[in-house]
Amino acid sequence: MTTTEIIRKNLFPNPNFSPTGLTHGLWGMQYVECFPGDGTLTVPEKDPNGTTTAQKQGYVQLDISGLLDADTEYVLSVIRLSGTKLCGIYYNNQGITVTPADHGDLLTLRFTPSRIHDPSSLMVNFDTGVWTRPIIELASTYDAAVAGGGGSASSPGTPCRDRNGIRRAGGAR
Repeated sequence: MTTTEIIRKNLFPNPNFSPTGLTHGLWGMQYVECFPGDGTLTVPEKDPNGTTTAQKQGYVQLDISGLLDADTEYVLSVIRLSGTKLCGIYYNNQGITVTPADHGDLLTLRFTPSRIHDPSSLMVNFDTGVWTRPIIELASTYDAAVAGGGGSASSPGTPCRDRNGIRRAGGAR
């Protein structure tokens, strides 16, 4: 019997929210102060008298222009650790947003940037709160993994193996 292995690739340009990774928005706005280096994105409450762009706005819009193909379906997943606001994908002045119910929620948004709506102006919007583990992936691999299609990740008790079946250092991860 042959098993098909699904390779899930994270297309989010800064998946660890590193201060040395993607920290800019459209129109040249910088949000580096929102990336403390601990794997989170921390978006401050809106303060019109604030000294940073994020403080004045109360949200962060990361520019992911040119990274995704038009007319291809994607899924954005992110975990909200705190805050009461929403997360969204915006392109060509329209968007898809989701408002989380509880802290620690895994939020998922399904979207398809089209040729009609310029994929060269695509951004992910994070409102006030603390966010972690962003993932953008093809909807087809997300659906297959959720349906139990044999994802390549392992559970804590399962030894990791590379494509050639060689055990990785440390055994289980």
